[in-house]
Amino acid sequence: MRAIDADRLLKMMSHWKPYMDMDKVRKAVQNMPTLTPPNEWVSVEERLPEYNPGTGAKSYWVAKKDSAGNWQMKIAQYCDYGYAMTMDAETEVTWRDWDFTKIANVTHWMPLPAPPKKEK
Repeated sequence: MRAIDADRLLKMMSHWKPYMDMDKVRKAVQNMPTLTPPNEWVSVEERLPEYNPGTGAKSYWVAKKDSAGNWQMKIAQYCDYGYAMTMDAETEVTWRDWDFTKIANVTHWMPLPAPPKKEK
């Protein structure tokens, strides 16, 4: 499955035109960030997640190969060692495990799904 660009989305939605304010739709589509559709892996060679040190680290699914060439998948953070209490801590932004250990050989990543909505 591939991402749908804004022009294709507008064409697909055009049959709903009588029921929608197309100017609002057009503005919303133009302001949409580039997203990875659910369940699609992004190659680290294509792009890496955005990282803003002031907002804390986010978690992602990552796929990596072990030394024998077998796939492994885990939840990881794309961050620096910003939570360290010493000045000599590494500041390199990279993939890290729950204990901030670097994860090597990450080839792909994807956003985690949203948490369940609270039921009333």
